[in-house]
Amino acid sequence: MKKPTRSSSLLTVAFCAVLSVLPLSALAEPKSVTQMNETLQFTANSPTRDFEQTGSAQFSMALSGLGSFEKFQNTGKENYSLSNAQLIVQGRANLLQYYIQAGKYLMPGLGEGISSSAAYSPYGEIPHAYLSYELNTHWSLMVGKLLSMPGYENPFTYQNQNIQRGLLERHNNTISRGVQFNYRDGSNSFFTTLNDGFYSGDYKWGGVGGSFAQDSNNTTTLMWGGPLQGVPVQTFVTPVLQNNAQIFNVIHSLSLGQWSFTPYFQYTYIPAHAVSALPSPISTNGVASIINYKVPADINFLGLSGQVHIPLRLERLYISTNALLTDIESQTFSNANSVTITPTLQAGIYYLRAEASHLSSANPLFMRGASQNRFLIEFGILY
Repeated sequence: MKKPTRSSSLLTVAFCAVLSVLPLSALAEPKSVTQMNETLQFTANSPTRDFEQTGSAQFSMALSGLGSFEKFQNTGKENYSLSNAQLIVQGRANLLQYYIQAGKYLMPGLGEGISSSAAYSPYGEIPHAYLSYELNTHWSLMVGKLLSMPGYENPFTYQNQNIQRGLLERHNNTISRGVQFNYRDGSNSFFTTLNDGFYSGDYKWGGVGGSFAQDSNNTTTLMWGGPLQGVPVQTFVTPVLQNNAQIFNVIHSLSLGQWSFTPYFQYTYIPAHAVSALPSPISTNGVASIINYKVPADINFLGLSGQVHIPLRLERLYISTNALLTDIESQTFSNANSVTITPTLQAGIYYLRAEASHLSSANPLFMRGASQNRFLIEFGILY
């Protein structure tokens, strides 16, 4: 196992010191910190501080550890790591809002390896930060390192119903630098953005989308994102093929009592041109559904009353290509399937969840016709 870096160890010690003086009683209503899923929430009253010139600031944090065991092509592998050690500061000064998220983190995904050290942090130690200016009651402008769109799942483990991001998210960007306009009118919203796509540093990506509520239980979201022209950048976080893809999403959210259903469809298209170096286009069609059941009865955990959720994600991804690529065993048509279940318990600021996933592929653009079984467990604190 890779030894954690000195900065990661010091950060862990600092978080533990903060935790030693926090009230650990049960908590108030969920608070708005960042985009979250329905199974986990920031629930504690965060420390705040008033500043004469910049208004009040709210401090929050996410601290978690992750253990995993996987079997891939008859080989077993274990990993243990700090999965999140992040401090969040946000506040408002008149019509200007700010948000800064700093620390270490992992972003595990199906079919990808899991690092044994949170020093991995591919988007730097400040992965998410922005300024937001309210132009009026409906319009706002955001500038900074933004959560990318299109796509459904968020970057960090505690933001999603499953610990690992899914197959469809492999074809979406994660963090982008740029600007975003937002419009909100009641329960409906519209957004458009200009950014650097897959963190390329080349600001030639555009995006547009909207969410429309049919009633209190049904919301539909439509999104498009893609380069306005070819971007010849290739790095670890900027794969040249995905960074030159047009991405379309249709997402629907339905709530029925203890149950919630989120089916979504994703289509991507990578044209053949000099930048992508493709002799013919590649396209993907993906469908997924996240089904969550909230157990009605509370469960006692660490002396606190806790809630249990059982989310299940089902995915199927189709890849169509006639291209013969040197580093990909491609074929005219291939597919991959995944099943992921993540029982989750949160009581106060603590949460505990286990995850079992199965991924099988028939020679898609990754894994080359193999299967992967993985089990994870994550224990964390959201304060």
